[in-house]
Amino acid sequence: MAQKNRSDLTTQANIIKNETVVKANTAIRVGNMNVDEIDSFFNKSDEPGLTPNTWHLNTNGSDANVGSPEFPFETIQAAHDAAAENDTIIIQDIFFSQPSSPGTSITKDLTFKGVTTNQETWTRLKGAWTIADAVVVRFENVSLYFMTLDGPGSLSTYLANCTTRDLKTGSSRSVSLISQSSTIGLATPSNYSQIIANDTDITGAVSVGNKVELYGGSLITGNVTSGLDSTQTLIVSNSTIDGDVVNTGNLIKKNAVVTGTETVSVLPIISRQAKVFDDSVEFKDKVAVGVSTFLNSLDVSGGMAVGSGFAGLSTAPTDGVIIEGPVAIGQTSVGGGIMLDVAGALETPSFISANGRVMSSGDGIYHISSSNNFIRSRVNNLIDMLSAVVDGSSAIAYDLNTLNTLADSSAKLFRLQNNGVDKFIVDKDGAVTSSEKSADPADPAEGSFVKWMSDGTGSGDDGDIMMKITAGAVTKITTLVDFSAI
Repeated sequence: MAQKNRSDLTTQANIIKNETVVKANTAIRVGNMNVDEIDSFFNKSDEPGLTPNTWHLNTNGSDANVGSPEFPFETIQAAHDAAAENDTIIIQDIFFSQPSSPGTSITKDLTFKGVTTNQETWTRLKGAWTIADAVVVRFENVSLYFMTLDGPGSLSTYLANCTTRDLKTGSSRSVSLISQSSTIGLATPSNYSQIIANDTDITGAVSVGNKVELYGGSLITGNVTSGLDSTQTLIVSNSTIDGDVVNTGNLIKKNAVVTGTETVSVLPIISRQAKVFDDSVEFKDKVAVGVSTFLNSLDVSGGMAVGSGFAGLSTAPTDGVIIEGPVAIGQTSVGGGIMLDVAGALETPSFISANGRVMSSGDGIYHISSSNNFIRSRVNNLIDMLSAVVDGSSAIAYDLNTLNTLADSSAKLFRLQNNGVDKFIVDKDGAVTSSEKSADPADPAEGSFVKWMSDGTGSGDDGDIMMKITAGAVTKITTLVDFSAI
């Protein structure tokens, strides 16, 4: 408890020791104690009921008292004036009412607390308080009954285990209301900069300049209007708004319900089941971006950029996607050096260029058609290749056709290379060129043969054309052309 002056103590002399009546500032003895000893007595922190920074008041008390449990103040103002910043004032009455005029003036950060945690016997506070700018006022285990929190500037009000009925705030001030396990009835109009509630029921239209956050089964019965600009967010987590929502910022719902119409000025992030962390949002239902209808796990209207070098740096095509890294479809990994790895059928009515870019029909180079069951590609815009996807009596397994006449005598119709070395070439007139081998090829399968040109290392002499045939489970080698005999 704060230090008391001698006047305070001598005024109390009628109820201390032997009920002796004394005059103020008189050096006397009360029982076996003089005034200096009484000073020491009231400053002992280990005396029951004399906890430092805690003050008591009761309608049967007196403002001439010292604010102890046994000698409480009578008015809020007296307790306030005796208290220091962040002190606690215990209200002993079940019903405690202060006159509306001149009211109570609060200029310090204080906690006002009822004596019981039983809601049925919470202390009821009533009256008009004038609270200075930027003051923080906390209420615990009390009922604010037709109270007005007036004054200039801003006010932070904390409610824990409280009820309010027609709680009013000054029309010219900005009030931050933070509530835990309370039931709040708001008067109209009330001006709030923000409302943050956990396990709290709020009745009345809510108009908040900054933001609203509801957690832990909270309920607002009434329409909610919030947000000054697009940076503000309305969060409803495991809670309900039984009314309409009008918000100029984002609306985030996490396993929550809004029964009325949702109107937001900024594209909302809405999910019935989600968790919000410091740097991410985890959704367990559906997400819609740029569209208000949920049909899929992710619905996106507009362009999308993926990758640290693309996102926020490059503009995606309209309703298209740009992806910086490799993509796997139908599988969990991408092969080395492959940008698009697909497991299963790939179907598209568009054309794809030789470098993999999707192009418009008519200018394209690669075409897949599901209706005709074939793959058609154009190599360097010179050769049209047709390959059947499924068996058919009239299907051409693989068809090569030049789109233009190859006039150059050195033009190649077809060429196979291994690490840049020519192995098999068909020129524009159909002549075939094959390179020599330095070793015999593997035995062919039953009923087949393999033909090659020897360099003299394996079977045959240098320049000989050799053939290996397998029939009846027997493989034989023969010389088709003896180069030395030509």
